[in-house]
Amino acid sequence: MQIEVLILKPEQISFFDAVNIFRLRTEVFCTEQRCWYVDPDDYDLIATHILLYAIHKTQPKQLVAYARVYKKDELYTIGRVCTHFLYRNQGLGKKIMEIALQQCPKGSTVYLQAQAYLKKFYESFGFVQQGTGIIWEDAVAHIAMIKTLD
Repeated sequence: MQIEVLILKPEQISFFDAVNIFRLRTEVFCTEQRCWYVDPDDYDLIATHILLYAIHKTQPKQLVAYARVYKKDELYTIGRVCTHFLYRNQGLGKKIMEIALQQCPKGSTVYLQAQAYLKKFYESFGFVQQGTGIIWEDAVAHIAMIKTLD
């Protein structure tokens, strides 16, 4: 399997890519995790979208990991980080986070709202939890985390 990386601004997203983005996000966040929210949202219109497609010799390419990055006020935000359930534990989450961080300029502060059980994963990239509070979003425990890029 080969991985194709696409880094797209909103105006570069094809209909094919948009369908795949929203399908993966719906499968992971709405169906699998039972979070019910309106998706897409307005941040999709300003975000840089990172797509990892698996290329197989005998099948059409499949979106296997996704994240988006956007600037809001003075912070860069990484969000909607997800990996297709059939492709987990293969390093794709790490790969997509590395690419997402590369989209943020040096010296910037990066924010994310991590699902609480993924705290150690995000700490491995240098993110630090802000405060001790849990943010309950769609009945899933999240924590605020930031990192300043060197």
